[in-house]
Amino acid sequence: MRKPYKRLFIPLFVIFSFTILNLDAWGNGYTFVLKKYFFLNGRQHGVGVVENEINGGVGGFHHLKGERDLVLLGTSTTWWFLCESLRSIGVNPGRDYFTNIFIRDIETYGSYVSIKVDCVWKSGHWSSYKILFDGSKARVTKLREKTLHVTKKIPPWYYKTDNFREDWGTVYQFLTTPPNEGGFTLPYGYKRNMFDCSEMAAYVEWALEDAGFEARICEGRVPWDPYNIYVRHAWVLVKEKPSLFSKDGWHPIEATALLNREDTLFQRFEKLLLDIAGEGGYVRSYCPYYENYFKYDYCWDSIYEIPDSRLDEYDWWNELLRRGGKVVIRVVP
Repeated sequence: MRKPYKRLFIPLFVIFSFTILNLDAWGNGYTFVLKKYFFLNGRQHGVGVVENEINGGVGGFHHLKGERDLVLLGTSTTWWFLCESLRSIGVNPGRDYFTNIFIRDIETYGSYVSIKVDCVWKSGHWSSYKILFDGSKARVTKLREKTLHVTKKIPPWYYKTDNFREDWGTVYQFLTTPPNEGGFTLPYGYKRNMFDCSEMAAYVEWALEDAGFEARICEGRVPWDPYNIYVRHAWVLVKEKPSLFSKDGWHPIEATALLNREDTLFQRFEKLLLDIAGEGGYVRSYCPYYENYFKYDYCWDSIYEIPDSRLDEYDWWNELLRRGGKVVIRVVP
């Protein structure tokens, strides 16, 4: 009588295990916009940005179309399980919700991990949070908050694109990898008032954000000609791990140095640009103008902070679309 029982038990066990794996939160529970993995206490864990819950009620969270949440996941020996989300921790005032979430930084410290995220709210403000996660519970601290400048001049898909992959180890690797290998390049050459230093800086900032890095757009006097009050210049600051070659983790990128060597502007100022910046537009720390890249008049965290009256100087997308270029927009089924 025992042999038939064993034959029946084994397939039932296999079906049961498959069902758990198929329904866990990391698999079919959500539509994932972004996933990132890290190891904690010898086990792989994950953090992801989700949009649209497929199986309503998984983990007790219900997501509307266009609403996003950040979820933290742990692992047992065989399957993923939902630990907590920003919504479950109570980061959701009233009827407001997230329309976009950016994972900025993941760093492991012994038995816990620190995750920094930026969140865009439906109400039009932006918040930055630090999450401390031990593999099962999370503690959230708000770092800063700003009100976004919403305008029809900025396309609705801005910062919701998927043109570049997000698994780059460093900013330098992203900016110096050839475009045919998934790396960065400017879409076309210099064109006065259409794609000059300001549009280039805005484009580089957008591309870095798309690739998962934190960047800012800066404007001020020309770093290599600081006493000229009649000419303005724009460049980028990008966040990296603190080093001898950065200030509090921020490093300047000279966007015009990313032009193709055959571009007329690059050839005209070739010696100057090569003296200022190395590969990837990185401003050399020993360059005599290095400090001037931190003496800006404006430093905008995002395109939304630029006033309406100034946006025409940074609207790189108009020239790109006019030339027939394309932007890959994240599409949620």
